[in-house]
Order: sequence, then structure tokens, then C-alpha cells
Amino acid sequence: MLRPMLNIDFEMPDRPGTLINYAEVEFLLAEAKSKGWNVNGTTEEHFQAGVRAAMQWLNNHYLDDALKIADDEVDAYINHIMATNPLATEAGAREAINTQAWILHMMNPSEAWANLRRSDFPVILDRTKLPTWNWAVDDRNHLETPTRLRYPSLEGRYNKANYEEAVKRLGTVNDKGENVDDWHHRLWWDTADIHVK
Repeated sequence: MLRPMLNIDFEMPDRPGTLINYAEVEFLLAEAKSKGWNVNGTTEEHFQAGVRAAMQWLNNHYLDDALKIADDEVDAYINHIMATNPLATEAGAREAINTQAWILHMMNPSEAWANLRRSDFPVILDRTKLPTWNWAVDDRNHLETPTRLRYPSLEGRYNKANYEEAVKRLGTVNDKGENVDDWHHRLWWDTADIHVK
């Protein structure tokens, strides 16, 4: 199984890194409104503004002129989504909103993973059902979506005693009897499986 990687266009040093942008704020407002929270505007208004802002973010920072998304393409995309009335129920709204957030976060994979863990959307393909190739490098015992982040790679060198104690507390041991920093070991608060198909 190949590890997922971003297209090199998204990893260039002149591309912006962001903690949160306007599109994400709009998606969070849409989700809050769909839950009945006291937020100005409607779920639909915030959702559509989030989709527009996400595509504008791509246009402004990641796409070359020949690939930019035209306004009429944005309108057609939004109209296509809205034609199915995905925001009519709270569950439908959560799925539609967080699927669009997932797409927005393709430039920020850590945030995509964190939002997937928080919202449980989008429903993703069960990676254990994908074919594997003998030539692919894979250092994991299994292919399920990780449930925690590993400790930083240099932690074992600069903070060896505490690192080894923390990894030992995870209770995951490899076939050689060594403690392993396993990113599939659930944290204490992580009680639900993610949706896969």
C-alpha cells in the first residue's frame, strides 16, 4: 500500500500554510447553525460561502491561470450539491459540510485528519480492502486509518527516557517484543470507529 502523498504543486515553498481561513470559518458556522446554535444567517448561506471561499483559496494560492476555477463552474458545482438538498437534516448537513471541509483541507492533511476524527465525515474507503503491491513501502502492521499522531521522530533521541516510557504505556509491542509508537493505538477518549465503506 502506497502512503498518500500530496501533489508537488501543493508542497511548493511559496504556497501558504494556514491555521484557519475564511472558508473553514464558514463551514464551522454552517455546522453550528445546522445544530441549532445561535448563529446569524442560514446553514445554506454559510455552506455556500464556504464552498465559494474554498475554491477562491485554490484559485488564489494553488492553481495556475490555466487551471483556475471559473465563477460559473463554482455556481454549477454549488447548484449541483444543493439540488440534492443535503442540508435538510442535521445528519445530512454534517456530512455535506464536513465533506467540503475535507476537500478544503487537501492542502493541510493534518487538519483534514483532525476534522475527520471530530466529525466522522466524510465516509472514506476502507483502506484494508485496497490491493497491496510487493514493491510498495509500508512500515505499518495494518492499514486502518490512524487514530492518533505518533510522537515526533526526534523525540526518542532528545528525550529518550520519557519517550520510551510514553511508548511503553501505549502497550503496543512488535513481533520482536519491542515497544512501538503505534498510531493505531486509541487514545482514552477515542471510543467510536470512523465511518468506512
